[in-house]
Amino acid sequence: MLHAPLLASNQPLNSLNAGQRFSELEFNMGLSEKFKVQDITKLFQQYLPNEMDKHVTLIPQNKAHLYRYLRGEIDLVYEHAGKYYVVDYKSNFLGNSLSDYNEDTLKQAMSKAGYWLQAAIYQVALHRFLSMRIHDYAGNEDKYLGAVEYVFLRGVYDPNSQAADDLSQDVKEADNSHSMHNDRYGLVTWDIPIEFIKALDALFGMPN
Repeated sequence: MLHAPLLASNQPLNSLNAGQRFSELEFNMGLSEKFKVQDITKLFQQYLPNEMDKHVTLIPQNKAHLYRYLRGEIDLVYEHAGKYYVVDYKSNFLGNSLSDYNEDTLKQAMSKAGYWLQAAIYQVALHRFLSMRIHDYAGNEDKYLGAVEYVFLRGVYDPNSQAADDLSQDVKEADNSHSMHNDRYGLVTWDIPIEFIKALDALFGMPN
């Protein structure tokens, strides 16, 4: 897995030095008293009208039981060529065949598990992180903010190895309809529109 190039940057994990990466980056984002969880549903509909597979439906919560902080831990944030990328690892079992980890299947798994929302939250956390550390970040978000990438560990392999060539050929022969662009499996990226991230950031707000 360490030798497999990531889709977002084409960089393998083992090429990232300590100065380029933040492992297990924790975040703790306070939420505004005006925040309503169901408004997230509206933002997905407004900013991603043609990406229905990513939409979420969240119901109103009892205010007395609504937490006012979002806490989490991003598996990996790394920098390459001036951009910063989020990586999240998943160990989900989707099947015994490599073709079970093609792009279409991964996107379906992302939708079923609600990982698109998780990806958006992680990107907001990185957005806030960078805004506090890069002096010209505001107004240049697209220059610094890269894609979010999900790595489904059971489907990732080094496409440059001989074993991978044999494995990929076996998959193609077994099911030609599921071959993935560049024969890459186990990886899915989302280049999230910055306006959507800004809107979600504003929706979360800050504690009074």
